Amino acid sequence: MMMNNDNLLSDVKAVVSKAIDDNNRKYTWMGVDEACYYAKCSRTTLFKAVRDENLKSAKPKGVNSLKFRRDWLDRWLNG
Repeated sequence: MMMNNDNLLSDVKAVVSKAIDDNNRKYTWMGVDEACYYAKCSRTTLFKAVRDENLKSAKPKGVNSLKFRRDWLDRWLNG
């Protein structure tokens, strides 16, 4: 069965929308408390992973705390 242009356009929009949503979730920035909640771990465990260079973190200029990207946490959690 041949797909008409409206159905094709609708399918393409749905795929693009899902890809954008997935990308936005992947690069979500979290503070220490949010990262602990997401990873289900203590602050001590999180800071130890950063100190041991097992978990990537960022400390943006002018901000007095670490920030974590969701994909960095996922990589750390999945080993």
